[in-house]
Amino acid sequence: MSFFFTSVTSFDYFLPFHSHEQMFCDKTVLDIGCGGGGKTCYYATYGPKK
Repeated sequence: MSFFFTSVTSFDYFLPFHSHEQMFCDKTVLDIGCGGGGKTCYYATYGPKK
């Protein structure tokens, strides 16, 4: 299982309530973690402000 795939599945819980755009578009996102930055790249595809 790839790191990007686990990033996608971690949001499956929220999708019945909010779309990806509602969660990230024009918002400031702070990703504190360790790893290769897969989640940061995933978040960036939805147009955060920062």
